[in-house]
Order: sequence, then C-alpha cells, then structure tokens
Amino acid sequence: MRKGGIEAVTAKALGIELGSSARPVFTTFQNMEEVWSETLKATRVLYNQYAAQGFTEGRRFFGIGMQIFRFAKTEPHLFTLLFMRGGVSTDVSNILTLTYDNYDEILSYIAKKHILSREDSAKIFETMYIYTYGIACLHVTGMLQFTEEEVGERIRALFLDVLVGVKGELTDADLAC
Repeated sequence: MRKGGIEAVTAKALGIELGSSARPVFTTFQNMEEVWSETLKATRVLYNQYAAQGFTEGRRFFGIGMQIFRFAKTEPHLFTLLFMRGGVSTDVSNILTLTYDNYDEILSYIAKKHILSREDSAKIFETMYIYTYGIACLHVTGMLQFTEEEVGERIRALFLDVLVGVKGELTDADLAC
C-alpha cells in the first residue's frame, strides 16, 4: 500500500512481498476485501499515532495540524486511502470524531487553553482541520508543494484569525500558540 496505493495491493503482490505465492494470503484472509479492510484499519492506527505525537508537542493543537501535513508528506498513499477516496458527509464533527481517537481531549485542550466553550472549540478545530486537510491534499496531488515552515506559518496565521473571529480579541496566552 505504501509503495503503490490501494490498486497495488493484490494477492499476487502480497505473495511476492512475503516471498511466497498468493495462497498464504487467502489462508489468513477470506478475500481481498478483507485485506483492504484490515489495511484501512492499520492505516487509521498509524494516522492516530501521528496525531497523538502532535498532541504531545509543546503547542499541542498546532502539533496536530503539522502532523496531518507530515503524514500526507511521508505517507501519500496512506493519506489518499484515508482522506481522498470519496464518501459523502455534511457533518465535519462526525468526520473528526471518526478520524481522531482523542477528539474530546483535543476539544477540551482548546477550550481550556483559550478559555472557550466546547462549541467554539469545535468550530475552531473544524475550520483548522478543513484548511490543513486542503494543504495536505494540494501537496499529495502535486498541485502545490509546501515546506513544513510554510505550513506552520499558514496554520498559525489562520488559527489566530479564526480565534479572533470567535473571541473578538486575543490574550498573551492565545498568541503563544
């Protein structure tokens, strides 16, 4: 999957990767749909490890945004599998609760750090996610290439703008984000 995307995950390719025939694949899995399903689960676990790592950085919420970009840059096929394969939803918060194992913890952090309601924290998270996701998609598709420094500057600037829109004015603690 990492090398060639979901289209490259075939029984034959897996057999070659394992140094065997395709037969062991079907000893372990009932069919290719099950292989792809397990691949998706493993990819979600890996993505959540990236997000969790970002949440441990000094500027935790900023760290999550940077990890979205790092995941896309480092694992473009896996990013595509998770985030660019369709599905329709009109509820961003639903997508975020499915995407982030620590969604509630993230909202609590934003609320506490910036003295906001849960609702305002969710608005900020949703806006930042959509923006950062867009940057990651542009990077993965090759439409635009960004450095981590450029992404960090853009994320921070938008965050402060959104925060002003929600709070009206910023505190010194807000500016330290």
